[in-house]
Amino acid sequence: MAATLSDRVAVLLPLAPRDYLILFALIDGPLHGHGILKVVESAAGGVVLDPANLYRSLRKLERDELVVETKAGGKAEVSTRRSFQLTTLGRAVLASDIEGNRSVIEDGVTGLLFSDPGDFADKAARLLGDPALRQK
Repeated sequence: MAATLSDRVAVLLPLAPRDYLILFALIDGPLHGHGILKVVESAAGGVVLDPANLYRSLRKLERDELVVETKAGGKAEVSTRRSFQLTTLGRAVLASDIEGNRSVIEDGVTGLLFSDPGDFADKAARLLGDPALRQK
């Protein structure tokens, strides 16, 4: 029996806070590592990610099929920069309703925030049942 989307998502949770920040940074499109660091620093009130931890997290997110490495910005010359973009699975954000997540996720707009296990189940069902919401 093939795994459902909810089965695939369930094994990924919980994500580390830096993983949410990386996914948030990639919402608007592909970025290279330095670009991700700058978006996170700007959007998360000065949070600074260590580059080594960034790439370790990106490898994990890639293994989990939440991000994929992509060719850098369509430049004619060969670039050594590694760019990343969200996969379809990585677009929807379902996160715990805590201060750090509220600073980067607008509930119902850029993701869904949950406060307890019952709320998580409701929001996950909403997300799974609404393809348009998953693309936000």
